[in-house]
Amino acid sequence: MIILSRMPTYRLWLAALALILFASRLSAAESEQEKIAAAKKEGPVYWYGSMNVDDASALVAGIGQKYPFIDIKRSRAANAPVLSRLDVEARARGLNVDIIDLDGFYVAQVLKRNFWTRYVSPELAAYPKELSDPAGRWAGFFLLPQVVIYNTNLVPAAAAPKTYNDLFDPRWKNRMAIPDSAVTWYHGMLQYLGADKGRAFMRRLAAQKVEVQSGNRMMVELAMAGEHAIGIAAYAHRIGQYQKRGAPMGWIKDDVLVTTPQAIGLSSYGKAPNAAKLIIDFVLSPQGQAILRRSGRIPAHPKVDPDPPELVRGRKLFFSDIVDGGTRYNEINDEFLKVFGAR
Repeated sequence: MIILSRMPTYRLWLAALALILFASRLSAAESEQEKIAAAKKEGPVYWYGSMNVDDASALVAGIGQKYPFIDIKRSRAANAPVLSRLDVEARARGLNVDIIDLDGFYVAQVLKRNFWTRYVSPELAAYPKELSDPAGRWAGFFLLPQVVIYNTNLVPAAAAPKTYNDLFDPRWKNRMAIPDSAVTWYHGMLQYLGADKGRAFMRRLAAQKVEVQSGNRMMVELAMAGEHAIGIAAYAHRIGQYQKRGAPMGWIKDDVLVTTPQAIGLSSYGKAPNAAKLIIDFVLSPQGQAILRRSGRIPAHPKVDPDPPELVRGRKLFFSDIVDGGTRYNEINDEFLKVFGAR
């Protein structure tokens, strides 16, 4: 038996280094073939998430083509109901879920409950560090950037705002809207500008009599119908969707793009971990990201362009701290609604 306390200091360091390297080999991601072999012995994969049905169905179809032996049982709901279901099943000791995906601000709640466990997909080597957890518990697989849109029938391109500061022009007073869900944009802008400058910006913007609308989609649709000239904090993926329908939509392209991710992670409570890892790898791979692109989403992979590419390419992206945002959600949301007079 080796007694480390009696070894010379340099030998202690060598022994420690050897242990670290050995442990890293043990914890390293298995090869795809090893995962496949193990996954074929597992049962169905249970996947709970808030990603919409169409996008998820397209991914599941792609996964089925590559791994036809994986039986995916997906359950979809909005973020809060997904979290509630996880809570109920965990309390009843009946939680059997292999993969969880949720909007960025819910990441903090999943981490708090230890519903995710560590898994670092080899695909993450291509991703910005802001799009994964330092402890390896989640990864962002598509982006939810928020932009300022305008109705081109009401706002000619030459007269359209080019930056956020252009929104302070008196001509836009009483002509702008923001969704009541824009707390993520509010939080991101405060982080980007700094708390004091950010709050001053928001107070000045609110003084333009910005109307608060219920829901992001509703705000976009009303702006395209001519109810508002400008819509603030619209999800960027809606631009491609609405423009393909012939909507009169333009957007600010010359300023920072605040974004949060949709996050995915390996559950701590699953019975098919190897199949779940294959699914996560696929979702993060260029092949999976291309499927999300075709669905109209904005891929998180830096080398897979959205449609149209200019939605994010060449833009300055700012990834807000979703764990901070989720942890302080009630505080930030109350502040946002108070500033814009929604309460």
